[in-house]
Formats: sequence, structure tokens, C-alpha cells
Amino acid sequence: MTANSLRDKDIYATSGADTALVDSLVAGTLQRLMVLTQRSVLSEPAARTLQMTAALETVTAVGGTGALTGGVLTAAANS
Repeated sequence: MTANSLRDKDIYATSGADTALVDSLVAGTLQRLMVLTQRSVLSEPAARTLQMTAALETVTAVGGTGALTGGVLTAAANS
């Protein structure tokens, strides 16, 4: 499944770091698109995925600000 074919309005974003690992595993069971990025920088692949998902309305930080900084959340929201 590619980002272009997704109809979901929600995407989960996380760093995949140890501090968010359990949260990320649980979120993965919800069968939504999840992007992995660095804790303090929105990665290029994550930004591209967010931009290519036309129906996107919500980006949810899995693990909260412990997993992703406010700057990454702002960058994700502006993608």
C-alpha cells in the first residue's frame, strides 16, 4: 500500500526510540499509516509521506513529546 492509495485521515508519527517503543507497537495494531522519524528532526521520507497523503487531517505523536519534539510536530503539521 502506498501513501497515495491511503484513504485514512490519520497518521501516527513516532521516533521508534526505546522511550516510545511500547506505544509504537500498540499503535501499529490500529492498522494506520505510521511514519518513523528522528526525535528532533522530521526525516525527508516522513515529510514526503505526509505530503503525499492527500486526505491527511491529523498527525498523532505516538509517545508524545517524549518521542518527538515540538519542532518535529510543527514540521509534520506543516507538511
